[in-house]
Amino acid sequence: MPSRAPKGHSPPIAASSLRRLRLTLGAPDGARSVPTPAGGWPVLVGQVEGTVWGPFLGLEGPGFEKVWYVVALDTPLATDFDPFHTQHRQPVAAQIEHVLLRPDLTGEPLPDTIRALPNDVLRAALDADEPARVSVYVGLDAGALPARLSLADLKAGAPRWLCAAWAERLANCS
Repeated sequence: MPSRAPKGHSPPIAASSLRRLRLTLGAPDGARSVPTPAGGWPVLVGQVEGTVWGPFLGLEGPGFEKVWYVVALDTPLATDFDPFHTQHRQPVAAQIEHVLLRPDLTGEPLPDTIRALPNDVLRAALDADEPARVSVYVGLDAGALPARLSLADLKAGAPRWLCAAWAERLANCS
C-alpha cells in the first residue's frame, strides 16, 4: 500500500528499510492491569506495507499528526484475542491479518515537545535500535485506509484499539 499524505503535508517517510517488525503485545501499563491472556501475550512478526497519517496521543492538527504503520502479519491473530474486551460492540469477523501501529511514548510530554518530535516517531526509535512502544489497532481494510486517520475515525471504531505492544526491527529477509 503506498504512503499517502493529507493536503499540506509531505508524504510520510518511506517504510522500505523497516520492512520486518516483531511486535510483543501487552497491556499499556506493562500487563499489570489485566490477567495474562490464555497462552500468554502473543509475539507477532510482520511486514510493513505502508504508512498513513494519524493523530498522536489523542491530539490532532499541525505538529500533532504522526506516521502510523500498516503491518501485514506473517501469522494471523485469532479473532477471539481481545484482552481488554474492546471488540465486543464490533467483533472482528475474520482472522486479523493486518494491524495498524500508532506510535506511543512511555510518558506524557507537553504539546510543544510533541510538535518537536519527528513525524515518524516509530522509525526514529527503531533507527536508534530501540524497541518502540506502540498501540495496536485492528478491524481495518488495509487496502481502503484513508489518506489520514482522524480522532473521529477512531471514536467511530474504524479501526479499533486492541492493545499495546513493543515493536522491534528485524533484519530484512528475502
